[in-house]
Amino acid sequence: MSTKARPDNDGEKKTKKEKILIIGGVAGGAAAAARARRMSETAEIVMVDRGPYVSFASCALAYYVGDVIKDERKMLVASPQKFRGRFEIEVRVRSEALSIDTKKKMVEIKNLQTGATYSESYDALLLAPGASPFRPPIPGIDAPGVFCLRSIPDSRHVRDWIEKNNVKHATVVGGGFIGLESAENLRRRGINVTLIEGGDHVMGPIDGEMLYRVNNKIKEEGVEMIVGDILTEIRYEEEEGEGSDAKAKRHLPLKLRTRKGIHIDTDLVIMSVGIRPETKLAKMAGVALGKRGGILIDDQ
Repeated sequence: MSTKARPDNDGEKKTKKEKILIIGGVAGGAAAAARARRMSETAEIVMVDRGPYVSFASCALAYYVGDVIKDERKMLVASPQKFRGRFEIEVRVRSEALSIDTKKKMVEIKNLQTGATYSESYDALLLAPGASPFRPPIPGIDAPGVFCLRSIPDSRHVRDWIEKNNVKHATVVGGGFIGLESAENLRRRGINVTLIEGGDHVMGPIDGEMLYRVNNKIKEEGVEMIVGDILTEIRYEEEEGEGSDAKAKRHLPLKLRTRKGIHIDTDLVIMSVGIRPETKLAKMAGVALGKRGGILIDDQ
């Protein structure tokens, strides 16, 4: 007697779960992941980010430097464990997307902790890699003591530099939000601050009345402002230690020069002259870019 497989009683075919892969896990990526879960209770959602954290408050970084926020964990909005427990979203930190094959719908990913690479499939792919701080190509831009403030590790490195090198003077390059917040918090730590802004005034397009108030506040905080000038050179030197620290080298003040010939001796430089969108993966995937290099989007 032969037997045949019987169809399911309900006669319905089993459907495969849609898999959504999100590259980038800070503001845009984390928000998109949560939104995707609200729109679909059944989708498999995977979010990868090359950094050690996802979903953190970037506006708090300067306040961690200023010791207003004393515990860096206070800057974390949601952990990978929270995404897993609350939203059933798998989060992989320290994982960098290297390339995209749109025909096969595969992404090559590198585990930055182990160095291993693997391929991850997707049905829908969302790119939210964010942006990188712009570091102008000037001599000395990579010298010790020169920082950008874009991530929690960045803010930790600035704090460590201040505490280990007895910083007395800092220079902030750029008069936007990050620059002013950095200057404010450095002053809060008792550090003398010089602010260099390439434009005619800080805070770009704000109106005259607001600018008047901002300038007055900056002066009240004791920040020295240099406007209409740009940093053109950073010189770094160090010397041998003395006594019991003879083998250790001591950092000498950085020597800065501006286009107008102003010379500044400083112990710390924070560069806050803008950001550039991360578009390498978008280009690989054939995504259209705008005139300023960002990813083109529609009204949806």
